[in-house]
Amino acid sequence: MKSKIFAVAAILILMFAVVPSFSWTPPPFIPPSFENVQYIEPQDKTFEGPCTESRRFNATHNIYNVTDLYAYDIIISFDTTYLELERWWLNIPAGWAVDTYRVLINRTEQSPPAPPTMYYHFAVTRLGNVSGFTGSMTLAVLQFHIVYEPCWPDCVTTKIGIVQCKMSNACGLPIIGPAYDGFITIKSSKPNIEILFSKDPKVFNITADKTAFGWINCTWLSAYVWVSNVTKFYGMSIDVYFDPTLLNTDIQHVFINEEWFTWPWTKFKMSVICQPSPPIGVVEVEIERPNEEEKWLKGTNWLIRIDFHVKCVMNMTHCDPPRLPINASCDVTADWALARLWMCGREYKAEPAWPGYPYNFTISWSTYYWRPIRYDFSQNGHVGVEDIVIILAHYGHCACFCPFDLNGDHWVDLYDVVKVAKAYCNSTPPTAP
Repeated sequence: MKSKIFAVAAILILMFAVVPSFSWTPPPFIPPSFENVQYIEPQDKTFEGPCTESRRFNATHNIYNVTDLYAYDIIISFDTTYLELERWWLNIPAGWAVDTYRVLINRTEQSPPAPPTMYYHFAVTRLGNVSGFTGSMTLAVLQFHIVYEPCWPDCVTTKIGIVQCKMSNACGLPIIGPAYDGFITIKSSKPNIEILFSKDPKVFNITADKTAFGWINCTWLSAYVWVSNVTKFYGMSIDVYFDPTLLNTDIQHVFINEEWFTWPWTKFKMSVICQPSPPIGVVEVEIERPNEEEKWLKGTNWLIRIDFHVKCVMNMTHCDPPRLPINASCDVTADWALARLWMCGREYKAEPAWPGYPYNFTISWSTYYWRPIRYDFSQNGHVGVEDIVIILAHYGHCACFCPFDLNGDHWVDLYDVVKVAKAYCNSTPPTAP
């Protein structure tokens, strides 16, 4: 198997050279009866995707319970498909003065068709008639960056291996002992589609924040379709459902996050459909980018924003005027059967997993509700003189279901006016259901 030498850096650090020191004591996980042990730490570590550039970790090459270590010649290997070595440090045993040792380092790479493997070779020897190191310590620190992007439900395990682990004492005799590799598992995360009115909460009280949203009819509310834990993502198809008696939107109020999902697009479809009976509103979106690796996306972000006009639901009675705000709520959700994600060159469906459809993902949705302020007939955010005027306009009405009959005696009279007067200046919305 042919090795290609990328850089053969025969770095001879002369007697007065300084090697960075990295103080770290390995945990004594090896049984005390073992001697002359070499091992990679972490022994086992799992990272869950999507792996971004922040996924870095340190691996250390340690020795445990050695006696009179005078020289060592070690080769560490790893698969460059999964890991990239960004930095490394050698740690010289404490007490070795800079004029009493030398260091040799080189790097070689094994290319396909064999597994693409990087080898780091470092050798250290003392000089002169001096004793070696006895005890446990870290010989090298390696900073790795995860460069592999697993697609759901993929999972891979790669190793940071000790290929060569020669050690010698001051008499030139080999120090024999076991060597243990370290294993890194890279797991994919299950992708998700989520519909949120905002980052939080999932159940949204439109009457709860006067400053941001107001309490009167004509409020606008934005729903965001988020995709999370996607890897090599380049498209999505979704139908978003809402109740058109409570919310209203049109094609002019549906937007794509073009800062994240940029042009060019190979497929694009967008429509808004509303039917009166039964009342169903549907926002249909299908969008796809070219299936080219450099244009794939990963991570979590919102892709679609839908601006809804909130419609206050009114009750219908034979009082004049018969329209008063009543409680209402609405789920904004998605059709599981029609939702699709395109990642890693294949289609993911939202149906539960069964043979032939293993790549399911999850969908969640949000609820908005409207709780009008009690006795705020004018819907201006507080109970005021205008509301007393409205109830006085119906004074003396007799009706079985009149919304201005506040005490239920089938008359709009002084007792009802007093209830509104006692609520004067109230601007507190009701609590959540």
